[in-house]
Amino acid sequence: MAAVPVRRRDMRLKGCTGDSQLVIGNAELEGLIVEVLEAAGAPADVRTIRVLVMSRLPLLDVRLTQFGTRVDEFLSRLGEEVRGKSKQYERILSVLRLCYLSPEHSTQLEVASRLGVSDSLVSDYRRRIERALHSLSLSSVEEAAASRRRYCYG
Repeated sequence: MAAVPVRRRDMRLKGCTGDSQLVIGNAELEGLIVEVLEAAGAPADVRTIRVLVMSRLPLLDVRLTQFGTRVDEFLSRLGEEVRGKSKQYERILSVLRLCYLSPEHSTQLEVASRLGVSDSLVSDYRRRIERALHSLSLSSVEEAAASRRRYCYG
């Protein structure tokens, strides 16, 4: 695969709100797939081709990780929500992970069952999570997008 160069990230913004970054255009993607197939020199299943093509795309841009301080502030506020109690802090983090961050899309009852707590406790922790999130100094999603654009593109 060394014969196929890693593509450069396209810096144009796309989408109806203009805040999505294009990684690679359709024509460039088609060309990349052809190059990967030629470099492979033998038939391959779709999964293998996908892995090879994806390995040639710059999907991680570390310059977009500006929000570390907001995450620290958010986690600190979650700690305040449970008055610094470690067991409750671990539990609220579990609720955060299972209700908001997990791709499984579990119901509140399923989360409660999984954690061995009541549905009302999960509901209470969700209210606390949302209160901590709303208390951040980030006034809107647009402010975050504008901040990201200023940081990434000067």
